[in-house]
This record gives sequence, C-alpha cells and structure tokens, in this order.
Amino acid sequence: MFRLLFAVLTASFLLALSGHAQAPSYKVINLRTIGPQVVTYTAWFGGEFTYTNNSSRGISINDSCIVVGASSSPLGDRGFFYKNKTMNSVGVMDPSHTWSDAYDINNKGVITGSSFGRGYILSNNVFSDVGDGRVHSINEGGQFSGTGAVQPTGWRINESAVVVGESGSRQPFKNINGSITLLGSLAGIDGLGSANGINDFGQIVGWTQDANAGLRVKAFLVGTNGVMQNLGLIKDYTYSDAYDINNQSQVVGSLGNSNWTGEAGFLWQNGTMYDLNDLVTNRDGWIIKRGNKINNLGWIAADGSKDGVGDRALLLIPDTANTSDYDGDGVSDAREFFDKTDINNSSSFTPSSIGASVPAGGDTQAPTLNLLGLNPLIIPRGSAFADPGASVIDDTDEYRTVIGTGTVDTTAVGIYTITYTAQDLAGNLAAPVERSVFVYQPNNTHTTHTHTESK
Repeated sequence: MFRLLFAVLTASFLLALSGHAQAPSYKVINLRTIGPQVVTYTAWFGGEFTYTNNSSRGISINDSCIVVGASSSPLGDRGFFYKNKTMNSVGVMDPSHTWSDAYDINNKGVITGSSFGRGYILSNNVFSDVGDGRVHSINEGGQFSGTGAVQPTGWRINESAVVVGESGSRQPFKNINGSITLLGSLAGIDGLGSANGINDFGQIVGWTQDANAGLRVKAFLVGTNGVMQNLGLIKDYTYSDAYDINNQSQVVGSLGNSNWTGEAGFLWQNGTMYDLNDLVTNRDGWIIKRGNKINNLGWIAADGSKDGVGDRALLLIPDTANTSDYDGDGVSDAREFFDKTDINNSSSFTPSSIGASVPAGGDTQAPTLNLLGLNPLIIPRGSAFADPGASVIDDTDEYRTVIGTGTVDTTAVGIYTITYTAQDLAGNLAAPVERSVFVYQPNNTHTTHTHTESK
C-alpha cells in the first residue's frame, strides 16, 4: 500500500510540473458476452426458442486488470468476471434466481453485486447474502457500500472506509464513520446530484445540476480542500457525468445531449477533458459510450457499441502498458495480460477462487446429460405422453440449455425416439442421449368387426 501511494504521489507531482501532459492513447478490446452468441433453448411452457446474446456491460476493474460486469443470457443477466481473456459467469446466489450482476472486484478477487434483488459478496467460491438491494463497492479490508431497502445509496467506498453516494433526496454526500455530509452542487445547496466515485486521497467525482447551464447535469470533482469543481464539457455535448477517479486523479465518465449521458465516454486528467473515442487507436467502428471505472494503472472498464455487433463490455488498455511494469517483475503489464498471467502478482486470486471453477485456458469441458425416468418408456395407445426429460451436469456453469427433439404420436402404435442435447455457456456440446417410447395396443381394447350373416 505504501509503495502504491508513493508511486502515485510521485506521478501526480511530475504531472503537475509538466502542465498539460500529452493525451494518452488506448487499445480497445471487446470482452464479448458469456457463452455462445446464439442459443436455442426450450421454455418451461413448451416451444423451442432462439435467443441472441447481444449485450454486456463492463462495470468495474481492479488493479490486476480483471473486469466485472453483466452479460445478457436467455434467462436474464449474468454477472461476469473477465480473466485470462475469457468471460466467465459468477453464477447466481440461489438456483431459483434468474439473474445476477457483478458491480465491483477488489484486489483480493472478492466480487460484489446483486442476485435477483439480493446483495451479495462472493469470495472463495462462496456467496454471502447481505440482504435486499445491491453491493456496489468493496475495499481491500472487506468493507462495502451499496443500496438497501432504504436510501441513501452508497456507490463507492475507499480504503479509508469513506463512502460516497446519493442521498434519499438525490443529493451527493460522503459518509465518514457514520457522519453524513452533503457536498452541495453547482446549482446551490439544494441542487440534485450524486457522488459516484472516490479515490484513496478523498477526491470525489459525480454529477450535479449546474445553475449556470439551465440546471443541466455536469460532472464535478471535489478536491481534498472540499471545493467542488466543474469538469466542463467538450465538443457540442451539453451534459456530463463522472463515474470514477483513480489515485492518479484521472477521471472517467460519460457525455451526452440529454438529461442522462451515454453518447461518448470521457477521460479527464490534469485539467483537460478528452473524448475517449479520440484516444483509441484501433476503434474499428467501436463507439465508446461510457468510461465506468479506471484502475490505478489507467486501464478502463467501459461500455460501447458497434454496428452489426451491439452493446458490449469493453476494456481500454493504455499504450503505455507495453512498457509499464506495475508489479516490478521485469515483464510489461500488457505482456502479462495477454500471456494470461497476473499483472499485480495477486497470488490469492485464481479463477477457481471466485464464481465457478474455470480452467486457466477457459471452459473446455462439455456438460453431461442423464435421462430422467424410464428408458424405454412404455405407454398405452390413446394415453397422454409426459416427457420425463433429462438432467445436465456441468463443471462450470449454473446455466445450461437442454433441448429435446422428436415426437410421440400416442394415437398410433409404434416406437418413437426423443433425442436430448445440451450445451454450456462456453458453447461446449454434451454427448446426446436418447429415449425410446413404445406406444402399444392394450389387451382390453379391440377393433370392432361387422359380421353379416347369410340367409
């Protein structure tokens, strides 16, 4: 911790001496979605459906450059963590839950989020239920902030356990040891707003209404002196919102032309705001819409979209990562990331320590199908056929698709075959299994013949 703070203070001091530093540049990576892009599944009420996994969101990132967020699936969102160049599901807290989100991850690999409206902390493959609401943020000491049944909302917590968020009356606040202080706004003390992020030096960012701009939403920075600063706007955008600030005082957020932003992500540093789309050197059609979280290496978890692809979680990697060496082991941060090693030498964090156990090279193990009920299944002609179905077991995913194909005509004697297939979220296909269904003619049922007697 002391090494990190010293390095950050040194970097900030050098930036201050240099005035407006050169704008950074980034490479963008599409983190994609969980599992196959197109999924065919059978609904509980019958019928076969095709679903396209067409969206994901990159919500947070730690200093080991592991991104967490949410990805769409046929049954709803699934929280994910992105490590070793693979998006992995964190699962759900209870088998009856149909969705989950992942909102934050600390440097120990502990993930927080929400599972079907219940806040959770996920550590060492074990969910802890913290009650109704969401857990938005967690620090290295395991202290967390979030949203419960009653406001206020704690969006972020720093290493000193200072919480920032949005009060029940929609005003930005900070909470130090239970003492809540309203931060005011650019529109005056009663202006609406929210404090979204805080770094370890106590600098706070968020949004507030600006009295000098028709009460439009503007991004702000509250320095260690307690003074609120308008981060301004660029280009033709009229609204801005700041989501996070790292220990180098780099701020990320979003710009727009409506009450709520989301048209272009921004980076603010050293008094200058940049459109993230202008800083990415390999955009290839991607539009960076939001910079959601920036870690202490300057890597950004973001959202974006591309024609023909859809909305995706994105990772923005600084070009300086080709030479920077965060953990001092002689290997560049970028090289470690693409070699699937740990940038921060956080040996306690392994893929098996959170969510499902995922092999280092990604999920390559196919699920296993087992028939339920009798095989063969023998039923009398004219009776109703109820398919017992099949169960599926997978080493990684809590969600799998099971598809049964084939028909049984109970009005006609014969032998029918039902074939079951399954796939997990990584697209691995199970070996199919079959059930034979025999429709027979009961002994107490006979065909009536008409007999005409000659005279």
